[in-house]
Amino acid sequence: DHIIVFPWHTKSEVIAQIPVCWENEARGAAAIPLSGFLEIDIHNMTRTQAIAAIDARLRRVDASVYRLRVIHGFHGGTVLRDAVRSHYKHHPKVKRIEIGMNPGETDLILREL
Repeated sequence: DHIIVFPWHTKSEVIAQIPVCWENEARGAAAIPLSGFLEIDIHNMTRTQAIAAIDARLRRVDASVYRLRVIHGFHGGTVLRDAVRSHYKHHPKVKRIEIGMNPGETDLILREL
């Protein structure tokens, strides 16, 4: 598989083309995603780009996925964290939001196990 990137593409358009296993491999994780568990890294995105990328991922998830971990970071401020937590608080596909020990991550729970 190939990704076609032109200078006029936005970051969210590029991210939408990246298969899950490539994202994990690029971050140093296993190339095969864990069943039912996905991650998306929204570092260095604007609020609008981040919401668009997460929405695109939510549209593509299948029934086997129960958790989407959003990695937003926290050293650069709380804009992305607050945007994720407020925007997806009442989203129809998100049952609840989990805040873990890592302040740079927010888990969107899509269904209970």
